[in-house]
Amino acid sequence: MQWELKNTWPTKITSTDLKSDGNEVAVDTLEMAHEQLIITNGS
Repeated sequence: MQWELKNTWPTKITSTDLKSDGNEVAVDTLEMAHEQLIITNGS
């Protein structure tokens, strides 16, 4: 599956608060706005 976004821009970026003595996995989240989404099977 292939996603193509047209006229796309970031609206929100967040990141996990990491502690030096913790063992959490870092997770970054990017929310995007777009004007058009085209989904194909990638062929």
